Amino acid sequence: MQGSDHENTCSEETVLYQLISGLHTSINSHVAYNYVEKGSEKTEPNYELYRKMVGDHADRLRNQYFIYAVVLRAVNRAAPILEKYNYNTGINKMEDAMTPTLVK
Repeated sequence: MQGSDHENTCSEETVLYQLISGLHTSINSHVAYNYVEKGSEKTEPNYELYRKMVGDHADRLRNQYFIYAVVLRAVNRAAPILEKYNYNTGINKMEDAMTPTLVK
């Protein structure tokens, strides 16, 4: 954002911008990590793409850490509800039995 634009931005708009930027950065990170070269079916990390889209931009990395912190806080707040939820699908008894333990 330009200097004058940033000064006129409310805190909620700034947080929204950081969240969207963090999500976009996370997507770019995953795309670079699971990169498929044209004409190939092989998936491998593309470090040059990662550096160009993410690594060379400290603000993007900060926003990615910010969105992870927000998601972690949301999951932490929802933990009591998530722990009480019935995860039984009836499809795979072994996985159904393991899921509550994994959620905790």
